[in-house]
Amino acid sequence: MSPSPLLQKITAVASATVLGVTFLAGATSAAQAEPAVHDGKTLETAAASCWEIKQNYPNSPSGAYWLAPPNSKSVPGKFYCDQETDGGGWLMIGRGREDWNRSLTGKGDANKIWQSPSGKDAFTTAQLSAEKINELTGKDPNYVNDIRVVRSLNDQGNYTQELRGTISTRNNWIWALPDARAWRSATMTESSGWSAPTTQTNPRTTTKDSKGFDRAYRSFTPIYSGVNGPGYGYAYGIDVKEGSADSHIWLSKGKRTMPFTQMYLRPKLTSPVKPEARKDVPKSLTMPMLWRTSEQTATGVVSEMHSYVQAITQVSDTVFVGGDYKNLVSAKGEVVEQPYLSGYNVNTGDLVRTFMPKFNGQIKAVEALPSGKLVVGGEFTEVNGKPISNLVVLNPATGEVEDLGWKVENRGTSGIAQVRSLDVQGNYLYVGGNFTHTTGATSQYAVYAKNAVRFDLTNNSVDKNWKPVFNGTVSGISAAEDGQSVFAAGYFSELGGKKAFKLASINTTDGAMYKPWEWKQSIVLGGGGWQLDVQDAGNTVWAGGTEHFIHAYDKNNNYARTSSAITKRGGDFQDLHKAGNIMYGACHCGDQVFDGAYTYFGAESQARNSTYGIKLVGAWDITTGKYIPDFAPNLKGASGNGVWESFVDSRGNLWVGGDINQSLGVNGPQKTVGFARFEAQN
Repeated sequence: MSPSPLLQKITAVASATVLGVTFLAGATSAAQAEPAVHDGKTLETAAASCWEIKQNYPNSPSGAYWLAPPNSKSVPGKFYCDQETDGGGWLMIGRGREDWNRSLTGKGDANKIWQSPSGKDAFTTAQLSAEKINELTGKDPNYVNDIRVVRSLNDQGNYTQELRGTISTRNNWIWALPDARAWRSATMTESSGWSAPTTQTNPRTTTKDSKGFDRAYRSFTPIYSGVNGPGYGYAYGIDVKEGSADSHIWLSKGKRTMPFTQMYLRPKLTSPVKPEARKDVPKSLTMPMLWRTSEQTATGVVSEMHSYVQAITQVSDTVFVGGDYKNLVSAKGEVVEQPYLSGYNVNTGDLVRTFMPKFNGQIKAVEALPSGKLVVGGEFTEVNGKPISNLVVLNPATGEVEDLGWKVENRGTSGIAQVRSLDVQGNYLYVGGNFTHTTGATSQYAVYAKNAVRFDLTNNSVDKNWKPVFNGTVSGISAAEDGQSVFAAGYFSELGGKKAFKLASINTTDGAMYKPWEWKQSIVLGGGGWQLDVQDAGNTVWAGGTEHFIHAYDKNNNYARTSSAITKRGGDFQDLHKAGNIMYGACHCGDQVFDGAYTYFGAESQARNSTYGIKLVGAWDITTGKYIPDFAPNLKGASGNGVWESFVDSRGNLWVGGDINQSLGVNGPQKTVGFARFEAQN
């Protein structure tokens, strides 16, 4: 792939004496981070607890806030915080009148808790799961067991009773709460001015037990549905006989009165102090979705080799997104029947409606040409109704075909040809894939070029002198900026009859081997595995593939390995993209990356102090070779096939595409099908 448009843009500005050059040139170095603001008002400023918000911002009112407790495995979420009672910092973990659930799963839609914390809309019970409560309390016994319960005392709910106490010494939450008499400690207080109805037994004259409980309002008794028809609730004593179905207190079938109840805990967790954040990687939350692809492929095939998006690049002010998708859908629900390839304005994200080319097969690669045109590769035999095989040049504004007579075909046994990778360096277009013959603009005769070829862009001819011969598909190709070599990755084991195991270094004169590239696999597989992409990075060259391996090599030291990382629970690397001093690695990985590890078995011990989370794409510092945890996106896919393409546009925004159907965005989870965008920090 060619350098990122952002890098080209920075270089162009730096070459001119313009105010601001120093800032742009320093955009790829670590910058001092602004102090973290954990006010809970946005997803980006989520706090560890309601308590932390109140301590940092004493005037914070009660309401919904974003919380992200330390060491939580799940994404941040919104929760209701009582910031007024007794110094604030109270987290509501459930509310409702009857039909509470005693199991660990909780009850109902957790979002209803913060959306409707009180009032008649809150009568239908909603409870956080025990797993979520354990995350929000850090499983600290001091926070799990100290509970606050608020119950309505009258029909209108304007008088309440508070029960506070310590349940036990456990460090995990359970919803099977015992009668308050069994708590380690418990106290009850009622709203000022409240008195029991004259029709009821007054709790202050009722005989109390040694802990101050009675048979009326000073009773906290979890009642099962077998006793009280509607379900489990926190009932008053048997002497309370009032309430109706539409009131804050409810008496069913003349048995026990169940009041509207709110439950709170007060975990006092604080956000960890983070090191200075880097500014040369994008923000971790996706930008708002404006357009997405369909959740169906245009070919009808469902597999990792038919992911929704597999190719992204930019020409002028348009970012092009290609793959195997049936149509496009806007955030407003508009459906545009444009399969396989589409363009978006880099400044606004809007669909470019003048660019609507018609293909009959999926797109595997796109690249910008020096002429300002767009070259497209993939598995197709027809473009705009014309017979064109696997490689075509388009007008980026109109989608019209630039007829150069290019043709890529497979005259082997299968007869199936495809273009998998494109890269431009100087006046040459390098093409990798699965094919045997190519035709250029200057001759009607095809040239034998097995799985890799280059076109001379000065006359659009096939370069007959550069003819590497691979015995397997080339899935990634990258030409070095110094013009000395070209790198290939794929399913091959030989180059020109010489050993070249999945990775190869090719000269730029005749396509023969430039230097032997001996490298060690992370695990020796029976079938040999594969490498899916390769990327030149100046003094180093990076590769990615099986088994869950991203690795870099010193070009000036016989390709000695300089850095590597292993992912687990899924994780083959499928795409590499260089932008400035950052190498983005995309994979079908959704758990952990062991930075510095070099073998699949033993990765944990090799990366004992450098293990991080990863969700389908990560960033590495090219100079140090180290993983950059500051960029921590959260992406999910439908089939587990991961991200197959990453690209940084001229604004510094990162685009990723593949088997994606959801991401964590600036406004919360969103349906980013096919591709997602991450905004640049600068």
